[in-house]
Amino acid sequence: MGQEKQDRGVTDVFKLTILGPGISYEKSIGHMQTLYLRGFVSIGFAYSYSSSFGSEASVGFYPATTLQYRYYYNSLKRMAKGKRTEMNSMNYLAGIDELFFTKVHLYYQDKTEDHWEAVNRIGIAWGIQRNYAKRFSIDANVGLGYLFTKHTYWDETGNPYTENQENLTLLGRVSIGFWLNKKK
Repeated sequence: MGQEKQDRGVTDVFKLTILGPGISYEKSIGHMQTLYLRGFVSIGFAYSYSSSFGSEASVGFYPATTLQYRYYYNSLKRMAKGKRTEMNSMNYLAGIDELFFTKVHLYYQDKTEDHWEAVNRIGIAWGIQRNYAKRFSIDANVGLGYLFTKHTYWDETGNPYTENQENLTLLGRVSIGFWLNKKK
């Protein structure tokens, strides 16, 4: 009778990402469970059109962080097919809390003001992470979330005021980079 491969669980993983530039650390907290923390630069695209003012496009780079609880679920199936599971190279389900900051331009008659607003998204996602033997790493997830923020506007007298904004949103993130752990 042959010896069966055993599910070894998950490990701690330290990564540097170049797509969505940043740094992440994934800490094992139980069998097949991790906490994932990442600080990165979120890239935002905006396009607006007005028949009076024409069109305007912009690209912005915004500081962001994400905290995720991950549950990895397909290690035995991957091992049975001879596929890599080291460095948490598996599929996962995640609870996500993401915080990012965005720069907002306020216009009122002849007044213009720029300021930063914090935006929070919480949700659940399905993801796939692959950390290859030569250090290359790819991590992608997609899911459903809830976004909330306080947005600033001008009132009719030209004074700023804030208003809560909340809505359902899609979650999705792709990061490409390199794992930095010591090779075993």
